[in-house]
Amino acid sequence: MLRPGPRALLLSFFLQILATGTSQVTCPTRPLNYEKELKKCLLQDYEKTVRPAAESETITTVLNMHVRTIDLLEHDSQMKIHAWTIWEWTDNNLKWNPGDFGNVRTIKMLSDDIWQPDISLMTTDDANMHFGLPSTYCEVSNLGKVLCAPPTTLLAHCVPDIRRWPFDEQTCSIVMGSWSQLASKLNLTISGTGVTLNQLPNGLWDMKWSSARVVLTQHGKSDYYPTIEYTFVLRRHSAADMSTAVAPALVLATTTLLTLLLEPGCSERLIMGITNVLAHVLYLQYTSWRLPPNGDTVPAIVVFFRDSLVLVGAALVLGVATRRLVQARSPPPDWLRSAAASLLAHAPGQLLLLGRLSARGSAATAGTAGEDGATLVSSGDSVGGVDGGGGGSGVGGGSGRGEAWSALDDTWQLAAIFLDRVALVVFFLALLSLFARYIA
Repeated sequence: MLRPGPRALLLSFFLQILATGTSQVTCPTRPLNYEKELKKCLLQDYEKTVRPAAESETITTVLNMHVRTIDLLEHDSQMKIHAWTIWEWTDNNLKWNPGDFGNVRTIKMLSDDIWQPDISLMTTDDANMHFGLPSTYCEVSNLGKVLCAPPTTLLAHCVPDIRRWPFDEQTCSIVMGSWSQLASKLNLTISGTGVTLNQLPNGLWDMKWSSARVVLTQHGKSDYYPTIEYTFVLRRHSAADMSTAVAPALVLATTTLLTLLLEPGCSERLIMGITNVLAHVLYLQYTSWRLPPNGDTVPAIVVFFRDSLVLVGAALVLGVATRRLVQARSPPPDWLRSAAASLLAHAPGQLLLLGRLSARGSAATAGTAGEDGATLVSSGDSVGGVDGGGGGSGVGGGSGRGEAWSALDDTWQLAAIFLDRVALVVFFLALLSLFARYIA
């Protein structure tokens, strides 16, 4: 086989170079990007740290808020607001003639590349919270108007009013302003209401109302520091707390009254009273766990449980005292017998005691204490009174021991029942007053 000579190899090399050169693709000419050229022109000698206005001119900045979601940090007395903050101002260094740039009237520019008003959040103690306008894209018009709408998380300070918990409200506020620019240099204002609500549903709180206002803090004799104060009032959704706190309060208060209707000497009354005391203590603990720490105001529900616990304790002490009375075996004093007879002789007293004394014991008690010879008759049995010279069949007249002990027992029982009925009326009025104070 013949090998090609040097001339043949050289010729083949030049032919390959020629073929490669003729097959190269030529890129088409790209159309002029007016927006790119415009942005390059605007930022060519732009200094973002210099205020874009004459020394005597005021830059007006409009700051509005569009709330999306809220998150109340109840135990910290703070609220996180997730919102769109709308910033608007005019930059004289960002104006152009649309005819020179393909009729482009608006462009997008990064906020970090242009001047921005030094507005910051003044009501936060969190060093990690971002101050000023966050990094975002802004829309710039040929008239120099700048519009920025970044999503922002703001921290508001709240003043809780838990006196009517769980029907309470929280008032939260945010103050935004400039630390270095006076109103003569930076006019901070709002448009319309300054704040709009388009929030997602919140299961715990309902936004009752919101407002925004411009506050001017005087500096010197003729100038001011401008700030904008946003206020939000939240109302708690109380359905769940109504079931777990308010309803048990009504039940426990009713239980306190029911213990006074039981027999003075029965053990069930003491058991119910002790159980009621424990239930009050447990619900006080539960309520204190549910409530935010706030030493300025005591919730009405806590005051109710506290005062109701005092009444339950008094009812328990009364139960022990009346139990001792009905078990007493010593003769009652004369004034007590006289009071019992007088009480049973009138309809209000009989209604108050609900006929708990036996008819025979009542007659015996009245016969012993009476001085006018009055006689109480019940169920066909009559017992004579003491009339000075004559002897009767009452206890004082020395009738049978069983009749005397019946009168003795009924007198102490009458005293116990009377104390229970008076306590029932007093406790009912006291609980009614507590409810009225809670509702007011």
